[in-house]
Amino acid sequence: RESKHHFVSHMMASGREEEEFFSELYSEERIAAFEKLSGEGYIGSQGQAVTEEIAPLLRLKEGDRVLDVGSGIGGFAFYLAKNFGADVLGLDVSSDVIRAARRRAAKADLGKGRATFDEIDVMKVVFSPATFDAVVIRSALMHFPYKNKAPTLKRAFEWLKPGGRLMLNDMCTVQDISFPELDEHMKKRHWYLLSLSECQQLVENAGFRCVEIKDRYETYLRLINEEIVQVEDRREELLRDVPKDMYEETLVHWKWKKGWAEKKAFTEFYILAEKPQ
Repeated sequence: RESKHHFVSHMMASGREEEEFFSELYSEERIAAFEKLSGEGYIGSQGQAVTEEIAPLLRLKEGDRVLDVGSGIGGFAFYLAKNFGADVLGLDVSSDVIRAARRRAAKADLGKGRATFDEIDVMKVVFSPATFDAVVIRSALMHFPYKNKAPTLKRAFEWLKPGGRLMLNDMCTVQDISFPELDEHMKKRHWYLLSLSECQQLVENAGFRCVEIKDRYETYLRLINEEIVQVEDRREELLRDVPKDMYEETLVHWKWKKGWAEKKAFTEFYILAEKPQ
């Protein structure tokens, strides 16, 4: 074990490299498989469970405008639109992901809300100041190179209306140490993790006032274990629709995350923050 950041200090990828990685990871075929394994509207673990936990904290009203950074195939955006009447704009860098989100939006029951999606990097998009009532960055900041994390949060602050809320839901390191044996996997997955206190500092430095900070360690472990058991129990059913290699790849990755979380290499958290009036 060595001091933190050792295992990612050499992994500063360009935006182009990351875009290529996620475009390959989330091809149309793989999106369909991951959604079967993760649940409708999601391509990663714990999607709906976390959505139901954090969405009410945004205190949205009908017609509120929400920016969803790293929106994936739309599960969170659809939930906000249908349950709160929000007008949600989702951003993602993968063209296949955005196409999938748009197809699902066309068929989704969004109630009085709306969900639209654009393929663009959050560091390149332009919005007028005070455009949004809420900004959500979920399972996305961890993939941004360190140099882009603070600027992203500062842009979010500028785009929010006074009193608007930021929800940052992501992974972070748990201890002031790291595990060098994680290097190769972290490099492949483009994970650039900070500690929870460092994430809080970034949020506050951008101008936000933190309202609630939660380390979801115990809940994260419980939910990912439940998902692993469920996917294993449904193996025969799932393999009718999911290629065997993608089924096994997902299961191996989830077990990898569970194992390293149990070693307290990383955990999941959320920070709810507000732009002062």
